[in-house]
Amino acid sequence: MDRPREFFRNSFNYASVQYLVLAMGFVKGIYTAKYLGPALLGTYGLILLIIEYVRFANLGVYSAMNLEVSVHQGKAEKRIYLERVINTALTHAIATSGVLVLAAVVMHFFFVGAVPTDIQGYIYAICFVGIVGQFKTFTVIHSRLFGRYRLINFMEFTSNAVILLIIVLLVSEYQLNAVVGAMVVSGSITLSVALMIAFRSVQVSLTLRLIKTLVAVGMPLFAYGIVEKIFGTIDRWVIIAFLTREDLGHFTLSLSFLSSTMVLLSSFTFLYYPKFLSIFNLENQKGKSEGLLDQLTSYSSSFSGVVIGIGLIGIILIEPVIRVFLPQYLASIVLYRILMIGLIFERISYFAGTILISNRKQFQLIALLLPLSAVAVLLNLVALKLGWGLYGIATATSVVMLFYAMAKFGLALRVMNAHSLGFVVTLYKKYIVLVVFMIPVLVLAPSHLYLIFPLFLLFYLKENTRLFKKLKAGLAL
Repeated sequence: MDRPREFFRNSFNYASVQYLVLAMGFVKGIYTAKYLGPALLGTYGLILLIIEYVRFANLGVYSAMNLEVSVHQGKAEKRIYLERVINTALTHAIATSGVLVLAAVVMHFFFVGAVPTDIQGYIYAICFVGIVGQFKTFTVIHSRLFGRYRLINFMEFTSNAVILLIIVLLVSEYQLNAVVGAMVVSGSITLSVALMIAFRSVQVSLTLRLIKTLVAVGMPLFAYGIVEKIFGTIDRWVIIAFLTREDLGHFTLSLSFLSSTMVLLSSFTFLYYPKFLSIFNLENQKGKSEGLLDQLTSYSSSFSGVVIGIGLIGIILIEPVIRVFLPQYLASIVLYRILMIGLIFERISYFAGTILISNRKQFQLIALLLPLSAVAVLLNLVALKLGWGLYGIATATSVVMLFYAMAKFGLALRVMNAHSLGFVVTLYKKYIVLVVFMIPVLVLAPSHLYLIFPLFLLFYLKENTRLFKKLKAGLAL
């Protein structure tokens, strides 16, 4: 089987399993939101937010492992070095887990008063899920680097199936305790699989010098990751600080549906992220930035049509889904739609960000994100001051995501020594026209949003026809 065909086949198989996971996640989300209600769902959202930050305890070592292996994989002179990198990363996962346990104990006995009262009883559960996240991240990255996609699918499917089963059986009676308990039980199974796989194929190797090297390589990635996480969660922190848990619950549901809508794209970009790091690396392109610009133009053009199409489908379907299954969350409909407009801008810039990461330009992204984070805080506070509430916060988030997307393209062009923004204008102009048509319909006649979709098909007929032909050829027997 040739490589392009194998590429599409793996994508299709992986995405198929991810859609099963999505179906389970949809049912889980409906049950969770229905029986918790907005207030407890807000508390659950806060727990998830904390877990997202706990995952950064690895100091970027796994990201460094991913980058080093992606860029140097296949080079005979780097084989022993890459083996040591992987072994050292596993050792670091063990050490990080010990640190998390110690932190949870100290927090429980000495600083519990600093923890919000509604999550004080979940400190150890959060710690355990954080430890699971360390080993799962290592195992998934390692499996992805070596093409073991079935293992990744197995872990994702099993984990979500266990969570769904426990929630369906117990959430109506035990509410948030059932949801957190499901995470712990599922995490135990995931941890067992991760440890079994890790110790069967990787050795524990305490090489302090290599750990220092990985941390040195990983720190820019870690710094970028944590700054990007702060940037991406400013809206939730503002809600936590100034609004209610009910408001956070509505916002959490919107974000959950956003993530579900983009599962196909997330599956594709996740699966082939190491390959994209290699493709967009200047060293691997032998310093020829012209080839890099052609790759960026080709990938981003095809990607934009898919992103916008999926986003528009979500914008149209979110209302009937919530009205039928979760009528107590009607406020989440508008939140979802506003956030999706901004998310599409950001997702189209995915390959521009990949160029910067692959060529170790993380500090440029950090220098970009810091002022944008300040702008995001300011816009959020202005929205609250004007009395726009959650809708104002969602609008501020979308505006800042637009700025971020455009700036990433500008930085990527500078890396390639290309100074023309013409293709960026070409990439976004159709979507901007769609948004201009969409906003009045959203405000005045949201039930007629389906009228926007024929306009999308007309605008992106060429791009989507070309992509469909590639998919058909790739999946053909």
